[in-house]
Amino acid sequence: DPPGNQAFRQLVKEHYEDYRQATCHVEKNAVVTTVVQCVHETGGRFLQRCDVQQDLQEGVTWVELSPDQAHRKTRDNLIRWGSALRKQKQRAAAGGATTVPKANKKRKS
Repeated sequence: DPPGNQAFRQLVKEHYEDYRQATCHVEKNAVVTTVVQCVHETGGRFLQRCDVQQDLQEGVTWVELSPDQAHRKTRDNLIRWGSALRKQKQRAAAGGATTVPKANKKRKS
């Protein structure tokens, strides 16, 4: 993973507890804004891969996300990190299984 992605994930981990404890959308948005500002203060940017094909020259370019898109991406990562933590705790409580068992499906007769 690129260093910027690693740094972003670390920021998400560091701010997750504040996000979880926030009691309203205004507080949650403030945590998200803090993470976005931390990224920008360290010279980081929120980029999206954009495959282009112009004049038969194929290539990859990166486009900077809008402030709203950066906010959404950060919020989604905070939520995803919380979900991953809950799943990890559930697995540990179930005896430390490393995989989640699949539900048994009823066969059609």
